[in-house]
Amino acid sequence: MKLSLKMNKSYFLISAHYFVTHIPFFGFLATLVLILSKREISSEFIALISLIYTISYRASKVFFAPFLDKLHNEKGIYIGCLLSSLGFLFFYLSTHIYLVIASIIIIGFGISINGIATKVLVMNIADQSENKANIFSIITTVVNIAAALSQPAALFLFRYNYEDVLLILFSISFFIPFLYFFNRSKNVNLVIKEKVNNNSSSFNVYMHFLKSKSFLLFIALNMLIWSLFGQIFNTFALHIGQTLNKPDLLGTLYFVIAILIIALQIPISNWTNKLDKGSPHQNLYRSAIAYGLAFLLISFNCEDYIFLALIVAFLALAEVLFGPSLDVLALSVCGKEYKNIWISLVSISTAIGESFGGSLGIWFYSLFKNNNYYWFYIGLFSIILSITFYFSKYFITSVPLFIKNRNENSNYSLQESEENKSIS
Repeated sequence: MKLSLKMNKSYFLISAHYFVTHIPFFGFLATLVLILSKREISSEFIALISLIYTISYRASKVFFAPFLDKLHNEKGIYIGCLLSSLGFLFFYLSTHIYLVIASIIIIGFGISINGIATKVLVMNIADQSENKANIFSIITTVVNIAAALSQPAALFLFRYNYEDVLLILFSISFFIPFLYFFNRSKNVNLVIKEKVNNNSSSFNVYMHFLKSKSFLLFIALNMLIWSLFGQIFNTFALHIGQTLNKPDLLGTLYFVIAILIIALQIPISNWTNKLDKGSPHQNLYRSAIAYGLAFLLISFNCEDYIFLALIVAFLALAEVLFGPSLDVLALSVCGKEYKNIWISLVSISTAIGESFGGSLGIWFYSLFKNNNYYWFYIGLFSIILSITFYFSKYFITSVPLFIKNRNENSNYSLQESEENKSIS
């Protein structure tokens, strides 16, 4: 697919934004507990602060989405970046435990707002493209690179007592995109100009989505595929690190998986686009099969290097296939408006699927005397799930928009949204 120069610039700028803002995000995740511990904060408060941070950047999206639907995307981005930048600065300056908690909340809120607004911007750009999975594949690659670079770099600086410098760098990393979007939000090529919805977004829109069978099916499938992903960093880690007593091998496997994902993301996306126009249903079907094969191989042999190579390859392929495909499928289901609300709901289901999948996986894993049986059954479950993904194309359709009728206070009507987007 040929892209215009403006679209190429849009891809570059949005990718750069993702990279710059995910460097502090992943770096802070890797060092938050260590920094709090070094400040001699009790383990109880560390656990509380970690929980508050997770809730503030994940669950808070539900509350910010209706507000962001009234703003142009670039405004949401620079508001989120400014909050995060100030939050890191306050965290650096805070000495009292309650000020630390307040700064953590500000950071989380900023990351949440920036995340929603940026994701909507990417979805709007994808709307203009024939190969919708392309931009999502690029973003996934950029995020994986940011994670691979930021976490070891942050831990390195912390090890040499440069955590204060680290927090300042985190603040600067969010302040730079704030300045960019604040000063040039009306001129940048990547901005999709769209009419801001005059009808006030409300939580009634949430109820509309939650009553849609198509939406609920998408949410269920989203949670299930993320529950399979959750096995990698929970049950698989337990299996390699504790059951097989090879913790050093685990780090190597994660590194190889990350490198494979970065290397294969865009080529696989282009290949599936040529094969069946990048059908998200087909890619999710293939992803579930790849997870199933990986889990079945773990149940047979997880120590032989040939088996390990195949397991790593299938796990990397599964993640490469399902990440962008879920975004493309969400884009086709959510419609043209209220993307912020849609993204917030999907984010919550993603967090639930990944966390509960990993937690329940560890619990079920502990029930088997022979742990290989767990991997055999979860592998069969993944194969069965792939059939569900294959036939989901017949049941998942676009959710009609629910827009408040100005002439009636309590009655709502279905309307089709107007597409008023263009790349400036």
